Amino acid sequence: MAESKGTLFLSAKLYADKELGADAVQDAMAQLSDADRELLDAVVAVGWYPLEPIMRFHHILDRDYGRGDLSLCYEIGRFAAAWQLNAFHKFVLKFKQPRWMLQKASSLWSTYHDSGRWEVGEPEPGMMRGCLYDFAIVDPAFCKREMGWFARAIELTGGKLLTIDEPRCRSRGDEWCEYVGHWS
Repeated sequence: MAESKGTLFLSAKLYADKELGADAVQDAMAQLSDADRELLDAVVAVGWYPLEPIMRFHHILDRDYGRGDLSLCYEIGRFAAAWQLNAFHKFVLKFKQPRWMLQKASSLWSTYHDSGRWEVGEPEPGMMRGCLYDFAIVDPAFCKREMGWFARAIELTGGKLLTIDEPRCRSRGDEWCEYVGHWS
């Protein structure tokens, strides 16, 4: 079972509360199993938690408050990046470029996730390519969230994001997930 730090859930919960209204959190939590609800009610940022209940929360929000196409998960990822990076690394971001942030993300992956390996390709100006290998879950909502996170991280380090795509995805039968972003 994949585990991630509590910040993954707390950022989604905070997004739902701020952007969708306090009722969204209560409504989504009410649709979870008793076990999921009990687990998620006790989440703290530094704790490790099973990823599956966290992603079930994401799916409920997307279905009930989004369009059901996982685009809300992308927005949660964008929100999470701004929340995490502004709260914990705001000063450092002023002096860094998008490539630095994306390379740093690969070294920090295991700080937030107990499975998978994030690798960033050779940096090129205005472009990033990153691959996620051997992650313990296959969930397109997680992939959309990651895309949103990286899009916002690029913006926070000065890039004007033009596109971010996922040409390979385990949820579509590929062996790994690959993210490609272009910015100016």
